[in-house]
Amino acid sequence: MAFTNFIPEVWSARLLEHLDKVHVYANLMNRDYEGDIRAYGDTVHINQIGSITISDYDGTDIGEPEEVDGAQQSLTIDQAKYFNFQIKDIDNAQSNPKLIDAAMQRASYDMNDVIDQYLAQLLVSGCQEGNILYDDSTAVTPTEENAYDYLVDLGVALSEANVPTLGRWVVIPPPGSTGCC
Repeated sequence: MAFTNFIPEVWSARLLEHLDKVHVYANLMNRDYEGDIRAYGDTVHINQIGSITISDYDGTDIGEPEEVDGAQQSLTIDQAKYFNFQIKDIDNAQSNPKLIDAAMQRASYDMNDVIDQYLAQLLVSGCQEGNILYDDSTAVTPTEENAYDYLVDLGVALSEANVPTLGRWVVIPPPGSTGCC
C-alpha cells in the first residue's frame, strides 16, 4: 500500500467553546420568587408595603400611629420552555462525558438566550412613555458622542420623578433599536 493514498483524520477530544454574548436583562430582574414557582400556570402573590407618611416634629405629642397598608401584585407563570437533545453515538458519549457536559452547557446558554431576549422585549414594550428619551419627537439610541449627555438627562428625569438612586441601572441597546429606561 502506498502512503500517497493514506489521508489521516484527526478528531480532537476538545470542543471549541463558543464566543457567546453576555445575557443582560435576566440579571436586572427581581428573581426573589423563583423558588416559589413550581409549575406552569402557578401564580405567586407578592406583597408590598405602602408609603409611610413623614411628618414634621415640633417636640410635642406625635398622635396616633399610622396603620401600615399594603399592596399586592400577582405573578402568573404563563410560559414554559424546554430542550430535548440526544447523542446518538452512545460509545462516544460514555467514553467522553465532557461531550454530554458541553451539550448541557450549550442547551443552558440557548435557554438563557431565549429568556434574555424575551425579557428585553418585555422591558421595551412595558416602557412608560415618560421614560423614553426623545430628540425632536424621535426615540433616541445614544452614540459614543452623546451617551453621557443622555445619561445625565436620564438621571435628572429619574430624580425629578423621585426614583430612588439605589438600584438604578440603564441598558444602552445596540445600534438600530430604540432605547427605553
